[in-house]
Parts: sequence; structure tokens; C-alpha cells
Amino acid sequence: MTTGGDLLLKTLSETRGIVSKYVSHFISNTDIEPSEIVDNWFSSRIQMYFDQPLHTEVTSIDLTALDVVGQVTNPKKIKLVSIKLNYFRGFRTLEKPINLQGGLVVLDGRNSSGKTSLAEAIEWLLVGHISRRDSGDPKELSQYITNRFKPEDENTWVELVFELDGEIQVVKRVLLRDYDSKKNSNCESQILHNNVDQEALDSSYLVDQLFSGVAPLLMQHTLRLFVLDSPDKRRDYFEQLLSLDRITLLIEKSVVGDARFDDFPNKSGSTMLAEWSGLKSATTNKNLFGSVEHADETQMKDTLQEVLIHIAVEEFKLDSQLPYSRIVESIQTQQRLVRQSSFPLLEVLRPKRTLDEALLSQLTIANYDSLINRLQVGRSNFQTAVDAAKTISESQIAISKSLQNLRDAGLILDTVENQVCPLCEYQDIPTLARQRIIEISAWDPARTAVWTARQSYQQVLDDTMRVFKELQTLRGDLLPRSISDQQWSSAESFTNPLIILQIRRFLDEIDEELHEFDLLLNDSLGIAVALESNDIDLQTNLQQIAAFLPRIVDHARTYAGRFSDFESYIDVMASEDKQYSTRGLWLKIAENSEVLLSDLRWEIAKKKTQKELSGIRDTLMSARQQYLETRRIDFSNGISDVWGKLRTDSYAVFNKLFIPEPRGKGFPVKIEVKAMLANNTETYEVDALSIFSESQINVVGIAAFVTRSKLMGHSCLVFDDPVQSMDEEHFKTFANNLLKHLCDDGFQIIVLTHSDTFARDISYAHSDRLDYVTMKIVHSKRKGCLVEEGNRRVVERLDQAMTYAEDGNLQQAWICVRFAIERLYIVVQIKYGHSDFNPSTWANHTAEAMWNESVGAILVRHVPESAARLREILDMTAGGAHDKYPNGSTDLNNAVNDIKPLLNKLRVGG
Repeated sequence: MTTGGDLLLKTLSETRGIVSKYVSHFISNTDIEPSEIVDNWFSSRIQMYFDQPLHTEVTSIDLTALDVVGQVTNPKKIKLVSIKLNYFRGFRTLEKPINLQGGLVVLDGRNSSGKTSLAEAIEWLLVGHISRRDSGDPKELSQYITNRFKPEDENTWVELVFELDGEIQVVKRVLLRDYDSKKNSNCESQILHNNVDQEALDSSYLVDQLFSGVAPLLMQHTLRLFVLDSPDKRRDYFEQLLSLDRITLLIEKSVVGDARFDDFPNKSGSTMLAEWSGLKSATTNKNLFGSVEHADETQMKDTLQEVLIHIAVEEFKLDSQLPYSRIVESIQTQQRLVRQSSFPLLEVLRPKRTLDEALLSQLTIANYDSLINRLQVGRSNFQTAVDAAKTISESQIAISKSLQNLRDAGLILDTVENQVCPLCEYQDIPTLARQRIIEISAWDPARTAVWTARQSYQQVLDDTMRVFKELQTLRGDLLPRSISDQQWSSAESFTNPLIILQIRRFLDEIDEELHEFDLLLNDSLGIAVALESNDIDLQTNLQQIAAFLPRIVDHARTYAGRFSDFESYIDVMASEDKQYSTRGLWLKIAENSEVLLSDLRWEIAKKKTQKELSGIRDTLMSARQQYLETRRIDFSNGISDVWGKLRTDSYAVFNKLFIPEPRGKGFPVKIEVKAMLANNTETYEVDALSIFSESQINVVGIAAFVTRSKLMGHSCLVFDDPVQSMDEEHFKTFANNLLKHLCDDGFQIIVLTHSDTFARDISYAHSDRLDYVTMKIVHSKRKGCLVEEGNRRVVERLDQAMTYAEDGNLQQAWICVRFAIERLYIVVQIKYGHSDFNPSTWANHTAEAMWNESVGAILVRHVPESAARLREILDMTAGGAHDKYPNGSTDLNNAVNDIKPLLNKLRVGG
């Protein structure tokens, strides 16, 4: 089902421009809270304006050029065929379903005969609950659905057979749990559609699937609700057509005021805007700040620097000829001097490093695992090389090294058989044989392996020493140490001794806890490592040192927080210098100018987005109002059309539905019913409820129901006693005008009424309609509510005559034949007699009187061959009266067979 409001949103999403994108974003995120949808859009648009200069314009939308009619697309053609009730309300069990086939079906019966039970059966079947019970007293209407005489082994259910676009469908609702006496009690049921269990579906599945969410049923107790409800509740009557909740909710949520700007902070997370605001409050010339805030984004940086220089010159009395960098240095020096004069120990206590991401990644145990592994591998390789070289003496290794040096110098050649040793200068004899060189060369791999392992291990040791030194420096940078007693004592004269004592005790506790860590570092740095010995295992030292790192990080975090609090305390002391805090703000902005500019551009993006959202909201409200006006005209014209068919008043008449412009929280839609009050000279538009009679109120209720059903695309309508509070004159207008209009429009109409007069008026008005059917509802103490064959039409009375004859009740059968003839005479007179003929005037006429007045002449003119036979049959209907025994079944069958063809010959429906 596509209803108006949904179609409106969908149509808006398919237009061009920013409104279309906004609506598309909303309707594509139905699984998210509406407020969150708007906030997400707002954040993304801020980011877009922040990333690049955008120039968007919110344009208005003219719905008159769009096909937004609010009607159901592809309405289903539905015709009711039959309904069967089992222990529902006043009904018990029926031998056969109630036949509803016909274009106009009228079921009449006295009060308490079961008409409302039948109407509520249709209502419960379609929507899963009963409106009269929902709005009534729960105690008085407890166990409302189940017939009190239902046996334990029976179920309460209602089954409806209908045609859906020409195909037969069967739906059945079975009661699982009836209403109890609690206020919020609900009944529970199970749905079967074509014998398929639909238990998992919502109880409104049938009405949603078949009738676009609105049951085509006008009940006695709902007839006047539309008029008597408050103006804002009347909107609910047309809600399925309007379906404005989503767009109304979107309009309501599409507001982001200045107070909510803090909910959309820059991703930098900075507080520079607060510093900017603080500096603005502390300076004299506040207009300077606006020049930055409203500057072109390409000029903001230069403008900010100019403003800061201006403030420094005006507020801090600095030389305007100084370059900007010198101004910053000068203000920094002034601040430092003030702090030092307030508390000289402050810079000693200040952590020299902060725990940023890079430092935190360095101070992890896992970060030292690879170094520990390198130490282990380096020592192992070195020891292995030394052990492998033990087969060669140290002197041999020395000789091997010397030989290699002489080779490298070109003093010894491997290719010469015998040569002079360059070391034997005292004799020039070729005593160095080639074999001796080969022998010495065999010692070289062992020497090379020992040298390579030594160098590799030494590199690891050097890296380890560097890490130790870095950790020693880092420990002091994060957690100050080596502060003398004299320094602490002198500091107490500048501030509260208790404050000094607290921070001193904290540092002393840290020194005590990290004492072993400090010793390990000092020992490791002070040891001259002998490569060939195992005097110290640096792996163990490094593992123990690394194990302290998590504690150092925790202490550093805690100390940084305490120092920040301590510095704030010192700042308060320093603030006795009136310009200290102002200079501090100035410096923060100067040192973080890029961050501030980012935050200012973010605020500008917010303002642009806010303005854009306001324009979108105005456009949505305008589109909603255009749509409402279109719908109002449809509703109002429809009601006027129905009113004109039911009433011919001239003094007080229905004028229009009026929908004032929505205002207030949530922009509620209100529908006001206006009437026109007129005399010979003047007319006034007034609230209808203030002047309409009970009958007129009912007419507006009927008109609203019919109008809604038409606009919803319904093809069948059920009326439960629709003419209550009407006089007999309007019985006729309902039967003659409205029902004829609806039937001619293709509606299947089912009317339940307790008024015999109204039922008779319908029968007279539709006597020529072939698909008109009547039935009678009666109540039996033994069987409960029953629906019997109709007895208002010629064919129905003849069929009843045959039924009585089959039961052997010939007397009653002939009475039915007489009733059929009287009915035939009346419909003939309606069709062929005077146009001003009133059938009610013949209510007490006999068939003979009808014949004599005018029917005889009409029948002789149209079917002359049947006139004598009708007279003969009429004489036979006197059987049972005047001491005359009724004729037999053969005569009865012949009489029926002779009367039925006359309907076609006379071209009347009967």
C-alpha cells in the first residue's frame, strides 16, 4: 500500500536539489531513530562545508506539478461472497454460510436480533479487535467475543469468502484468547488465509492487505465519531490517506539550534574556542574578534595574526614595530617571569615529556622482546665461535691474522712456491714455502668466525647500552628526581606548605618504588662487559627493567594530572598579575592558531548547515501544507457531494472541511467541520457542531466514511444501521440517492438495519436492480442468531412459497405467493406508473385494489396474455381463508413458474 504521506516523501526524494537528498537520507534509514538520522545528516553536512566551500540553495517545491494524489496505487477489486460465524457474539453455529453475493445486500431485523454481531464479526475478522469493546467499560464488556453457550470443544471463529480481482479467497480468524476485565486487555487470534496459518503476522494483516489499512465498515457507535471528535483527533479518521506522521516527524526533528552546537564538536577535540571566547571577554575591543570569525577562509590566518598583534599592542603595551615572532617570545618571557616569581621550583617539577602515542608505544614490554632476543642470539653465536676456535692457539690466530694483513698488503703471494718472509729482514733466503702458507690459511675461518661474532655481539651490546641511557633520561623527564631538601624548603615560602608536602611525598613514594629500577639501570650502565665471561646476564637485566615500564606509565599519568592541578594552583597565585591570565589565553591561541582556525571554520560550517537545514525545513512545511490543502479539497468536496445526496436543507448546510495551518509542538493537523448558516439576506460560516442536529451530524459521519472509502479505493462498503436519528424523509434520500449513486459507481453495498421502513424504502428504490438481495436476521432462544432468506422481492417470496410447500405448509405457501403478486404490482407501478408515486401509500392495499387503481391497465398493456392468469392465481391465494381449503402443490408450482417469467417480460428486478 502506498498512502499519501509516504508518497509525498517518496515524491520529494525524487526531485532535484538538497531537499531531495535530505528526504532520501531520511527514508533510507528507517531502522535508526529520527533524531539520530537528522544528527547524522547534520554532522556529514558540516564536514562537507568544512572540507570545501559549498554554495547550495534550498529551492521551493511546487506540488501542483507533481502527481501526489494520496490514493492507493492499484486498488484491489474485492467483492464479499459469504460469511460464516461460529459461536461469535450472538451467533452460535450456522448450518450454512450467510450468502452475501449481490451488488446491494440488505439484512434487516429487530433490535437485538444480531445485526451488530454480524457487523462486528466482519470488523474483528479484518482488524483483529472490536472498536466498541476497545472504547467501552472493560468490566462490563469482558469476554466480549465468545458466545456464552459455546461448548468447551468448540472454537470461536469467523470465516469470510470473497473475490479478489476475480479469484476466490478464504480468510478465517480463530479466537485464541478473549478480552478480560482489565483496562488494557487485548484479545488474541490466529489468521488463516486460504488455509495457510498466518499466526506470525500482525493482527491487522488482513485489513492492511485487502483494504489499505482501513476497514470498509461504518458501525453504529463510530458513525458520529468524526464529527464529535476534537479537531486534532479528526485527522486520525483520514490518517491512512494522509499518513503524515513520517513527514511531520521529520519536520519536527529538523531543527538544530545554537544551544545544540556543542553536540557537533570538531573532530580535533580541542578547547580553543573556549580560549578564544575567554580572550574576547578579557579584552576591550571585541569587534576585532568578529573580523576573524567572518573573514574569508583564505584570509583567516593573516587576519588572526593581525588581531593578536593588535591585542598585544593595546593590552600588553608591546612595541607595534616588533615582528610577530618577537611578540610571542616577549609574552612567553613575561609569563615565565611571573610564574618563577610566584614559585621558582615550578619548572623543575614540570614533566619534560608527555605521554603521547609515540611514547606510549615505546614504553611497552613487547617493544623490548626483540632486543632481548638479539642479546640471546648474539651471546650464543659469539660463545659458539669461541668454543669452535679453542682447537687453535691464540698465537696461531695471531699468525693467521698477520698473514692476512701481509696478503692484503701484497707482501705475500699465494702463487709463489717459495718466497722470502717479509718479517725475516735479517736474511734474504726464500724460507716461506707455499705449503706453509696453505697450513696457516687453514686457521683463518675460525679466526674470522670469532671476529664476526664479536662484532655482532658488540653491536647488540651498544644498542642495549643506548636503550638503558634513553630509559634513564626518560624516567627523569616523566618523573622529576634529585630535588634537594633545600629546594623543597625554599619552595614552601612561596606557597602553601601542605601543597608542597603532598607533591613531595608523591615523588618520594615513586622514587622508593622505582629504586630497584634505578639501580638496575645504573649497574647496567656501569659495567664493562667482558665478552668471553658470563659475569653478567644483560638479558635478565633488560627483562627486569622492561617489567617496570607499566608502572612507570601509570605513575607518569598520575603525576601529570597532579602537576596540572598544581600548576593551576600556581596560576591562581600568578593571576594576581592582572594580565597574566589574559596573556596566557593569548599565548594558547598564538601557539595553537592552526587548531583555532580549524575550530572557527568548523563553527562557520555549522552556521551554514544550520541555515541550510532551516531552509529545508521551511520547504518541507510548505510541501506538507500544499499536500494538506489538496487532500482537504478532496475530502471536503467528497463530503459535500454525499451531503447533497442526503440532505436538501437550506438554512444550515455542510460547507467545508477546514485545516488551519499547523502550529505548536509537533505541528498537529486539525480538521474543523464548517457549516453555512443562512437566512434571506445573510450567510455565516460557523462550526458545524454548534448548530447541526443529531440527524445532520449523522449525515456528516456517513459522508466522511463514504468519502474516505472512495479515496482509499475500496470496492465494498458495510453500513450498520446508518440512518439512526434520521427521519423517514432521509430514509428515502439514503435509499434513492446515496445507495443508487454508490451502486452505480460499482460498490458492493451491505446494509444492516433494524428499521423495517428503511428496508422497505431500499427495496422500492432498487426494485429494478437485478443484483439486489435481501435477508432477515432473527434471534432464536434455541439456536441463537439466524439469517433467513429474504422476503421483500418477488423471487424471494416465490422461493419461500416453494420452501413452505416442501414442508407441507400449503396455506403459508399460498400466502407467500400472494405477497409476491402484491410486490410485483408495486414494482410495476414504480416502473411504469406516475413519477410521483409513493409506494408507502400502498402499504395497506390489497392486490385487488392495486389492480383496480392502475396496475391492471399497465399489465394489460405490457403483458396482455398474462392478465387473466394472474387473476386466477390471485384467487387461489385465498386458500386457507374463508373456510376454503388451499390448492395443492401442483397448482402452487404452476403458479410460481408462471409468475417468474413476468419479471423479464416486464423488465423489473422485483
